[in-house]
Amino acid sequence: MFTIQKITLLSSALLLFAIQSATAQAVPACKTFREIYGSSTKPGGQMVCENMWNNAFKYEKDETKGYNMWWFDNTNPNNAVTDTLSAAKATLFDGKGHEDAAANGDFGTDQCHLDYFHKDAPTSEANAFCHPWNNKPSCCKAATVKDSATIMEAYGKEYHWDRCGRLSPQCEAFFIQEACFYECEPNAGLWRKHSKNIFDTDGTDAEGNAKVTIGNADDHNAWQMEGMPIKASYCDAWYTACIDDKFCASDGGDFFSCAKEYIEVDESSKGLAPHIVAAIVVPIIVAVAAIALFLRMWSKERAGEPMFMPIDRQDARAKQSGMPMQTQAMQPQGIQSMQHQGMPPQGMHMQA
Repeated sequence: MFTIQKITLLSSALLLFAIQSATAQAVPACKTFREIYGSSTKPGGQMVCENMWNNAFKYEKDETKGYNMWWFDNTNPNNAVTDTLSAAKATLFDGKGHEDAAANGDFGTDQCHLDYFHKDAPTSEANAFCHPWNNKPSCCKAATVKDSATIMEAYGKEYHWDRCGRLSPQCEAFFIQEACFYECEPNAGLWRKHSKNIFDTDGTDAEGNAKVTIGNADDHNAWQMEGMPIKASYCDAWYTACIDDKFCASDGGDFFSCAKEYIEVDESSKGLAPHIVAAIVVPIIVAVAAIALFLRMWSKERAGEPMFMPIDRQDARAKQSGMPMQTQAMQPQGIQSMQHQGMPPQGMHMQA
């Protein structure tokens, strides 16, 4: 049987469900790397390096033409890769018209062409966490990459790589290495998607926003990379290390598409405006109150004590108590109590 307590609990659950339904945004699906990147005719490693980063990187089978995201040598091996690629295609890094280009018109690694947390030009400093660039020319500030938590938090909650659950240590290591590579590697800037002769900024406005002097800030940016060749062996190792770990599956595991969806999810979880919440809550409260009243009346009817009785039944019940219903109903409760005890009401004594 439904009781008032049960109805209250049920109504509370319905109220919570209604509010959550009104505010909830569908969370991106989580799947394993095997499910996301291993279902194509292409190698899983290729899908990881190319799809996850929206074609910022290219899976390069010729390892003499592929960059290293991590190494343990004293010399940065990526400088030699740039020289090899430049020799094979003289116009690859042609930067004529670019303000950072060298005198011969080529882009060089003497500038950090990517622009987000990056330095303007590479300098050497202690960097124990991203150790391949420790005390070597790098485009990252040590404070930006001091540990994994700092790196993961830098670009906002939507870019947390563990939104689908904690990654295994061997898998997370590759995300950290990629982040260090993007922040620190001077050669990465040579693969900036939008060169400054297409898009540029000149200082900031009064609100701290970048002033766009060339191009369109909505279609161009100073941080995005495109087509940088990465050794196939590295990409394959990444896929193998993460094969059973889960990641956002939206748009083929595209990190940027996932981030956009997570922004919507995080925004929706902040709650609705008060007037919208009121529009949801008030009708539910009224409905619950009506149900509770109905059940109260129903339970009293079943117990033989209805809340509303015909006049003749009220008089009969009153006679059983020794006083007519009409007289009893007209006297205050205190007076009725004294009469039952044989005492006249105060102020009503007979004069001698």
